[in-house]
Amino acid sequence: MELVKKNIHEYKTKNKATIQITLDDDFNVPDAKPDIEQIVKERGDLHIQSIRVNGDKAEISGELEFALLYMADVPVNMRGHMDFQEKINVENLDGDETTTCIGEIEDLTIKAINSRKVSIKAIISLIVTSERLEDEDFVVDVDTEKENNCDNLQFRKKDMEIAELIVNMKDNFRIKDSIELPAGKPNIDELLWYDVAIKSMEVRANDEGLVISGELNTFILYSAADENQSLQWYETSSAFDGNVDVSGSNADMITYVSYLIQSLDVEVKPDYDGEDRVVSVELVLELDIKGYDEKQISLIDDIYSPIKNIELETEPAKLQKLLIRNNSKCRINQRLKVNSSNKLLQICNCTGTAKVDDVTLTEDGIEVDGVVNVNIFYVTSDDHMPMGCMKGALPFNHKINVATGIDNDKMKYNINVNLEQLNAVMAGSEEIEIKASISLDTICFVMISENVIKDIRVEKLEENSYSDIPSIIGYIVKDEDCLWDIAKKYHTTMDTIKSSNKLQSDHVKLGDKLVLVKSERG
Repeated sequence: MELVKKNIHEYKTKNKATIQITLDDDFNVPDAKPDIEQIVKERGDLHIQSIRVNGDKAEISGELEFALLYMADVPVNMRGHMDFQEKINVENLDGDETTTCIGEIEDLTIKAINSRKVSIKAIISLIVTSERLEDEDFVVDVDTEKENNCDNLQFRKKDMEIAELIVNMKDNFRIKDSIELPAGKPNIDELLWYDVAIKSMEVRANDEGLVISGELNTFILYSAADENQSLQWYETSSAFDGNVDVSGSNADMITYVSYLIQSLDVEVKPDYDGEDRVVSVELVLELDIKGYDEKQISLIDDIYSPIKNIELETEPAKLQKLLIRNNSKCRINQRLKVNSSNKLLQICNCTGTAKVDDVTLTEDGIEVDGVVNVNIFYVTSDDHMPMGCMKGALPFNHKINVATGIDNDKMKYNINVNLEQLNAVMAGSEEIEIKASISLDTICFVMISENVIKDIRVEKLEENSYSDIPSIIGYIVKDEDCLWDIAKKYHTTMDTIKSSNKLQSDHVKLGDKLVLVKSERG
């Protein structure tokens, strides 16, 4: 007798560890730059450079790049970076796992200590995850041809719907854009600031890989190449698309892709006439690609023989079934009070980030609470301080509907939150109205626990044990009885019971009277 098995690949999370670290340092203004009068804009980018595993520790190396725009006689850009190394305890590491780290900037504060020195303080979360590829074998059939079915084996099948992880990889996706200034804009003398953001990114699978599309939103602030070196700004969006080769991909694959900005280069280039009117943007995204195949498997969950002693070796196994895969939207429309003594003349641009603060599993869904941190860059009425910046935090709450009746302890989910649209307009002289659209890209599974058959031993039934069983007995069905359990207990088969009692189905109910006929040895 041979067990026919099917192999299912699963990437299982062995462990996950999260720590927060604080980076705190002071930086001097370079000698070539003028004194700081007021900081009006700031930005931070976190890059994980390496992960080294040593025993139960993961050593993370990275850097925080920062940039700030401050006012002097003219706006001035200042950049720098802070390196860090941190050891994180991650239990049960043995070298066979794939260990990854995601870094998030929880808070970034840049302040001027004096006119020649700035203080940089950042709170950073490091999330280390170890995953391992595990193969799970499931018995789907029993080959009894060699034994000519002499053991009269009976086996019960169970149909299950599972989501098998068939793609788990990382890759880079490069986006290039060339922005040419409109005819009414003067040439660029110096690029002072830029903000680049991905909007409305969509991923679609085909037989070759992934098709990726979206919008690249770019804002630039520059000093013009004119007599007054006037301040100019320009904001535009452009569509991008491209392909990523993925081995094993297919059009029916359920994809779940998250991304981090790995590198960003923005520089001024001359146009065909040799004038500095073109801004080149090159962005590299690090993609975390997961692809799932929904399938139905029919596994054997019990085997017995009415004329032999069957010993089954079983082990617990966990599978996952897809509950939802959707991309829902949450919209915000709120007003912020202007906190500046200077009169706002015009809003230049508004940037922001969406962050999840808390996720609560409810009876019928996943409730997400978060905040959108916005940064509004504007022109003031003060000739001495013509540019200003205002920050705000907009809370949001959104519910993702999930099938009811699921035990929360058995649910596993991932939610990627991205800011799709953000717009700020003046609502009178003292308020700014902000409209935002947040994308919550969600995938949710329910974990299914099963005892799976690993091996089988067939032994001869002792003669006395077999002889002591009556050849024919009468039986009254008890509560929670099923035909399989009755047949197994009284050394017969379901087919024999159905034939002897003229049953049309496998269903029996409380109080039914049955005649059970013991199977005879061949």
